Amino acid sequence: NKPHLWDGKNDPYLYRTEVEIVSSKKVVDNAVQPLGIRFYYIDPDRGFFLNGRPYPLRGVCMHEGQLDKGNALTDAERKSDLDMVNEMGANYMRISHYQHGNFTYNYLDTLGIVCWAEIPLIDYIIDSEEFTLNCETLLKSLIRQLYNHPSVIVWGLSNEINFYKGPDPLPLIKHLNDLAHKEDPTRPTVLAAMHHEKPTNFVPDAFSINPYYGWYYGKAEDIGPALDRLHKKYPKACIGISEYGAGAHPYHQQEGLYVPATTGHWHPENVQAHFHEVHLKAINQRPYLWSTSVWAMYDFASDNRHEGNQPGINDKGLVTYDRRIKKDAYYFYKANWNPSPMIHLCGKRFVKHDKAETVIKIYSNCDEVKLTINKKNIRLRKTENSIFLSELVMLQEGENKIVAIAYKNGKEYRDSMVWYYVNNAN
Repeated sequence: NKPHLWDGKNDPYLYRTEVEIVSSKKVVDNAVQPLGIRFYYIDPDRGFFLNGRPYPLRGVCMHEGQLDKGNALTDAERKSDLDMVNEMGANYMRISHYQHGNFTYNYLDTLGIVCWAEIPLIDYIIDSEEFTLNCETLLKSLIRQLYNHPSVIVWGLSNEINFYKGPDPLPLIKHLNDLAHKEDPTRPTVLAAMHHEKPTNFVPDAFSINPYYGWYYGKAEDIGPALDRLHKKYPKACIGISEYGAGAHPYHQQEGLYVPATTGHWHPENVQAHFHEVHLKAINQRPYLWSTSVWAMYDFASDNRHEGNQPGINDKGLVTYDRRIKKDAYYFYKANWNPSPMIHLCGKRFVKHDKAETVIKIYSNCDEVKLTINKKNIRLRKTENSIFLSELVMLQEGENKIVAIAYKNGKEYRDSMVWYYVNNAN
């Protein structure tokens, strides 16, 4: 009568459902299923509500794959990947673009991270009975296998289904939407759309767009007005962002925010970080967005790509494919989503500078931050979303030792790096 609610990351309380088959007084089979009791809905103006309260879903998309392993992951490796997502502070994941290992959903239940689960219906369709039957099998399997997981809150029907020319996908999407509701009347249906106003977008209960303003087209600052136009034109539609991101090679560094050729070899890390700073600001200003997910948590294999000096890799991840380097953008989200005190100096890999004048950027969720260069105090100003910027500073020739210190509740948090200025005029 008064259940202990599963309340996302606030309190991911789980019951257990134990089922036994008994024959001749002997247990011949048994199963244990998760049970989390919660209620939720999506409002077109106010976003996602969990247990009667606003609960903005902010997180990442993630492929299941690692360097030299492909998709053949152990549960320990799945756990390690999800722990890093949790450490960053995300409360939501889009499980891309197929069903992942069962451990993933069990662990998300215990972490309290809400997820979107989807079938691999991507880019275009084939107009045949066999293709339709395969889509039906995929969707029914997804729903029947994951039905009991409280972390799963929506069923994804497709991704960018209008990307290539071909047969009209609208009849199939309508069919799959009806099938999902028949299999599970309790969960909303969704899809991810590249084109913002295709008829397929308005079939499921909610949809999300995959915008790449500031990377493949336009400016990063275009994202806010684009979202507002869509929301104004379709006020009853529940709109989110299923993908947004920019490529970054962690050892590509530059002064300024020149956006490179996206298919070229040069993908500077600071451009990715700025892209996410602009997008998160726009997201925070728009409570109608029911969910948003960064593309992607980790760099991943993509055999037709030859860009960013990493052939066969999509480098939009916040963390490298080998999991060894967390890019600056990862720490930007951690500063905004994880309340634990932290500080991070940006540009650690920008070791060699050929200009003396520069600005240093810091991500920190602490109120007070101090910066020194070669033991000299540098003035800082706090901008939006946990970003601190230094005044214009002059690097000395040779080595420059940079130290940042943050303070919160009487405790001190430090980060440091070394930059070298080489005066080419000499």
